[in-house]
Amino acid sequence: MTRALVGVLVACASAAASAQPPVSVDVSRGVIADSIHAAIVRRLAEGFGGAIIVEKDGIAILKAGYGWANREHRVPFTTSTIAQVGSLTKQFTAAAIVDLALKGKISLSDSLALRIPDVPGASADITIQQLLTHTAGLPDGCATDFSRLSANELITRCLARVHLPAGREFSYSNEGYSVAAALLERVSGQSLEGYQSARFFSPLGMSRSGYFFSEMLHGSLASGYASAGVSAPISERLATLRPDFWNLKGNGGMQASAEDMYRWYGFLRRGRATGDSLALALTTPHARRDSTVSYGFGWFLRLGADGAVEQISHTGSDGVFFAAFVWRPRDKTFFYLVSNNGEKTGAELASAVLAHLRTTR
Repeated sequence: MTRALVGVLVACASAAASAQPPVSVDVSRGVIADSIHAAIVRRLAEGFGGAIIVEKDGIAILKAGYGWANREHRVPFTTSTIAQVGSLTKQFTAAAIVDLALKGKISLSDSLALRIPDVPGASADITIQQLLTHTAGLPDGCATDFSRLSANELITRCLARVHLPAGREFSYSNEGYSVAAALLERVSGQSLEGYQSARFFSPLGMSRSGYFFSEMLHGSLASGYASAGVSAPISERLATLRPDFWNLKGNGGMQASAEDMYRWYGFLRRGRATGDSLALALTTPHARRDSTVSYGFGWFLRLGADGAVEQISHTGSDGVFFAAFVWRPRDKTFFYLVSNNGEKTGAELASAVLAHLRTTR
């Protein structure tokens, strides 16, 4: 039976037990939504907190929040909660770079030496496209996420180290996306956040996406919960380093609501359908990871037997927060899942959601 529930807030155990993990369901339609919802509810006893949005055949069939965004203050997790997205940050960095290229300000075939005069010789011939496809030969990172690192140090010190010849093979590099972000700031004269906000977030109504947020939104930021204890929202940790958080900037550290990520998906889906150059560039295979998976710009692309893209996806995690963005154009299905109580639970649920979508008709 199909049902639509709007603004429902129910307790997992009993209505009277206000301390029990809440469930906030905005939309639920059909048996697929029922099965996914039930799978997530079963995880509440383990401390699951998160949100999900699922679309099938162009219609949202499930929008719901589960558990607590902040246990200490009893703030429920909803689809409007702002939570860390981890490496999903890369798709927004890539979008800004490709947009800059489409405006004629750069070419993706440009070498770093052409755009960054002080780049060390070891990295001078790396191209912008190689940064975006993890084929630049750079190491994964220059230091730990929260080590202080300026944009100048990123260029002059971190780019002095390469571990593979550029262009030879796929080797995932967070550092490469930070360099891409630094390049964008130099060429555009804008901050990464400013460019993304003006070009994407503001026009799309993504007011709950970014690195830093106004005071009025701080109550909507999710905290993290794992065996090591409580993790404050990542923006609080980055604020102590600002502006020198280049170990994360461009490759991670962003936060967004599930609703904003759904708006972003809609932008990309419409773009692919209409042949928009930006959406197509981001979601076209540019480098091969292995026999079945390629990389676009900020996206993993699973290919079918005929070589066509059958899944566009990426995940992000810091071990506490986990986010998964999975889009299967052929099946006309999409889901975004985010959680704040450990990577394992989030990853297991994402796999279960995908299985439900692929097997339930």
